[in-house]
Amino acid sequence: MFVIGDVHGCINTLKQLVSTLPKNAKIAFVGDLVDRGTHTKEVIKFIRDNDYDCVLGNHEVEMAKTLPVLLHSDEDWETFTYYSDYGGKQTLQSYGIHSKEDITPEKLEVLNNDIAWIKSLPLYLEYPDIKDEQGRYLVVSHASINKYWDHRNQDMKSIEYKDFQAYTLSNRNTIGINDIKEIYNVFGHTPRNEPLIEEHYALIDTGCFYKK
Repeated sequence: MFVIGDVHGCINTLKQLVSTLPKNAKIAFVGDLVDRGTHTKEVIKFIRDNDYDCVLGNHEVEMAKTLPVLLHSDEDWETFTYYSDYGGKQTLQSYGIHSKEDITPEKLEVLNNDIAWIKSLPLYLEYPDIKDEQGRYLVVSHASINKYWDHRNQDMKSIEYKDFQAYTLSNRNTIGINDIKEIYNVFGHTPRNEPLIEEHYALIDTGCFYKK
């Protein structure tokens, strides 16, 4: 089993990495496939075509929420933080949309299809058959699950579940992460120069987009 950190639109790096893995390897992604880099469309296509596992990242959430609004807005796209600061500009350009004049039904169909796929991604993935020497089974998420793991089965409209959702998508806690005895949590979200491998979790975002 191979878990790959935040890709952020870097298709060439991704393909080179996957080419070093065994053929038919089981691969899962920690989310944040999109934005910042220049090849979001190609990254999504590569992962969809190969039917790789993937969880939802905070950048996918922003893409799915903001792009439909942005594309139908009369406002300057630069006024949208997602577009100007979050990497949405590069994402749109990967779909061949550099300005409002570039929008076509065909491009919208491809983009909307990818957004529908993004909305289908799970918040986390459990692999009960993949265990470490201590018997902990693998759980993949975008950010660390930490103290909210017990809230995963709450009603999705409850405060408890919303706390779990928000934390699993966006927290950057790398100190004092709770030791949940039954799971080994692998996640990304917070870039580091090297992976942080601990007894009960691994942070594997090595800042693919930021490295030259």
